[in-house]
Amino acid sequence: MNAREQLERLLSNLRQLGARRLVALALIALTVVAVIGLGAMYLSQPERETLYANLNRDDVARIGGALKDAGISF
Repeated sequence: MNAREQLERLLSNLRQLGARRLVALALIALTVVAVIGLGAMYLSQPERETLYANLNRDDVARIGGALKDAGISF
C-alpha cells in the first residue's frame, strides 16, 4: 500500500467518524499539543536562585541598576 492509498483510507475513516467525534478528536489533539508546549516552555526556563541576601537599600539599588542596564531580568 503506497502513501496515497493510506492517506485516502485515513481521510475516509475520518469522514465516517462524524462531526461530533471529529470536534472531540480535534479538542483532544489541541489539548495535548498545548500541554506539551507549556511543559516544554516551563522546563526550558533557567533555574534561578538567590545570589545575595541581607543587603542594604543602597546595595540593592546599585545591583538593580546594573542588572537593568545589562538587560537582565530580575
